Amino acid sequence: MRLKGHGARPRGEWRGRRREGAHARVFGMPPALAAVLALAACTSGGSVSTSSSSSAVSTSSSASSTTSSSPPPTSASSSPTYVPVKPDFPAAAKPQTLDSAAAFVTYFYELANYSYTKPEDGLLGPLGTSTCRACANYEREAVNLVAKHRRYLSEVVTVDSVTVVTTSRDHPFVIVTGEQNEVPILETDGRLTPAAPRLPINFRVQLQWTAQGWRVAGVANA
Repeated sequence: MRLKGHGARPRGEWRGRRREGAHARVFGMPPALAAVLALAACTSGGSVSTSSSSSAVSTSSSASSTTSSSPPPTSASSSPTYVPVKPDFPAAAKPQTLDSAAAFVTYFYELANYSYTKPEDGLLGPLGTSTCRACANYEREAVNLVAKHRRYLSEVVTVDSVTVVTTSRDHPFVIVTGEQNEVPILETDGRLTPAAPRLPINFRVQLQWTAQGWRVAGVANA
């Protein structure tokens, strides 16, 4: 994922990395796979409010994704090679600051892409609180992929912007915009199974500061 700022970086902005691929998408399983991230967002943290004073640190950025009106390929041989790279936890996401909150959320979605394309489980769940249903859903998808020896062919979500919209450093809200891109699942026999459609994303992520650092407390559609 890539966050491209324009001009000076505003407070709360974090510039992430984008790994290239022909498609990208976020969280699910066929056909439930169709908007796992979006579905998880609808069922987790939907009642949270951003009524606390907003001093919104805004991130303006752009990212590109390739889409096609033609049906997805039926074998991996006709698709570009994508190599998942596990992101390192950024030092910028460690302190209890609004800049750090933005960096943490960027890292979380980079890790989600990796978890689904490697795939690897046990990465997303620990980054959520015990009450974060979206985190549990994300982790469950990674577990299923690993168990069935399947994986997404390329990154599943492209992030355009990450914006901290409250001043709280204990439970900040972060708005994530971008795109869930159309990307198939690579089966063990080399076939490609259609997964999710291309959809815009506009998530409100609530973080919580804990003894272990930032954790995701909930995700809702903004």
